Amino acid sequence: MSTCTNIPSIDEIREQTKTSFGVNPCLWQAEVAQAVLRRDKDIISVSGTGSGKTITFWIPLLFRSRGIQIVVTPLNILGKQQVDQLAKVGIRAVALSGETATHEKYKAIEDGQYRVVVVSPEELLKKKGSFMQLLMNEAWASQIISIIWDEGHCIGPSSWGSFRPAYKDAACLRHILPRNVPYLVTSATLDDHAVDEIVSVLQLQKDRLIQFRNSNDRPNIHITVRKLVYSMSSYLDLNFLIPVDWKEGDNVPKFLVFFDRISESVAAARMLRRRLPPHLRCKIKWFNSEMSSQFRDKTQSSYKSGGVWGLYCTDSFGMVSIHKCCRADSRHLPVGYVTDVEEEYLFFAIFLDFPVKTLSNIRY
Repeated sequence: MSTCTNIPSIDEIREQTKTSFGVNPCLWQAEVAQAVLRRDKDIISVSGTGSGKTITFWIPLLFRSRGIQIVVTPLNILGKQQVDQLAKVGIRAVALSGETATHEKYKAIEDGQYRVVVVSPEELLKKKGSFMQLLMNEAWASQIISIIWDEGHCIGPSSWGSFRPAYKDAACLRHILPRNVPYLVTSATLDDHAVDEIVSVLQLQKDRLIQFRNSNDRPNIHITVRKLVYSMSSYLDLNFLIPVDWKEGDNVPKFLVFFDRISESVAAARMLRRRLPPHLRCKIKWFNSEMSSQFRDKTQSSYKSGGVWGLYCTDSFGMVSIHKCCRADSRHLPVGYVTDVEEEYLFFAIFLDFPVKTLSNIRY
């Protein structure tokens, strides 16, 4: 992987980012962007949800006037959010998935109309697909700054059983891309085992790999375990979310409940709905990848605004939305069941009021 010349200094990166995006990047953010621009190593960046990993995707665009960033994301909602965010700062971006990848969009990408392409792993890695053909266009591929693998914890085989098996074909990209295109893998949490899996799947070379790690401690989150009183399949231990003495007009703190299986989330939501009068049962919904993108967008907005009190979810909600919807507001967040040999437990987190620092006043 060849080194790129004319690498901006940390001070230059901070100054240009402030001018273009209106925020002062932290030292680690500037260092990640600088590593991408150097193009001599692949990068793994681990930092807590909401800490500002995404801005490291866009900073390199400020120093490569014709450069293109490719972002691989496992969730279509993430792609849409990133496109919307970039539009606010005048950067044209497009999101591609099985639903949105049209011939017209690919032609516009090839013609250089977009500086950021957000793509699902399935669309990116489709054999003989349009994206593969695009990557084989040497003139276009020569403009790629980096390939960004967002939500990197989804890449390894340990997650394929429940999420996106398309990642298993990612190794082929190393034989197609120009040798000087680095990978940037980001996640809020990656242990050593997950990193080893990523190295294997993406064909990274450990002697050409640099890692940036920041604490993902969230002091406003307290983990609690409660022993189940009822059978796990009854979902009755979740009834505390709508107390028995609740009456219409009482406040219901917003909540999220996560399940491994969609069928379980639907059954549990229906169980809790029975505690509400019919005209309020729509305040509790289930949320998963089988829903239409329009429904997911509308539901996420309703939850954020308070129109929806609680969601029974799979991971399709958790990765994209918790940090956007659970702000400084006291609430319970049931995150799953834990089963022991003889006893079962409800495992949940409590979000407490905690001042959230903005990007501009954080310094390292």
